Amino acid sequence: MRPDAIRPRKSVFSLPIAGRPNSQIAGSADVIPSDLLDGARQRLAILALFFSVLGAVATPVHLFLLAKGISSVVASAFDISAGIISLLVYFAVRNKRWSASRIFTFGLFYEFIICFMTAMGVQIYMQDQYGHMSVFSPTNIIILIFAVIIPMRPRKALFASLAAAT
Repeated sequence: MRPDAIRPRKSVFSLPIAGRPNSQIAGSADVIPSDLLDGARQRLAILALFFSVLGAVATPVHLFLLAKGISSVVASAFDISAGIISLLVYFAVRNKRWSASRIFTFGLFYEFIICFMTAMGVQIYMQDQYGHMSVFSPTNIIILIFAVIIPMRPRKALFASLAAAT
């Protein structure tokens, strides 16, 4: 056996380094440059701040609808808690102790949580008001926003989008 044929085993969970030549990387299409990973922190912070502002605007609207008897408490709780989670994510992402790769993975999990909270709020509201589930959900728009704003590896983006859409 040739000594150059033995290679150290690469971790499945680590991102490949962008400076290596493509011949050394098994899935070279999965490489994200380090400057994009560093920019993911700011982009995720802006996105979380945007969703927390939406939650802050939605809170008085939900309280008004609850007072009128139009909305349900559970649907309002899902939407308001999505805004609170977004505010917590904003402060967590601004913490410099986390690496850019960890922030990237955290952003994909955040996409799943926001889509789940939004979809549940919309579906419960539609069930309470109209007696049927809605065909359209704003989760499609959220998935597209995340795909455009946050740089994603294709494989992880596919799994996160499929999980968020279900």
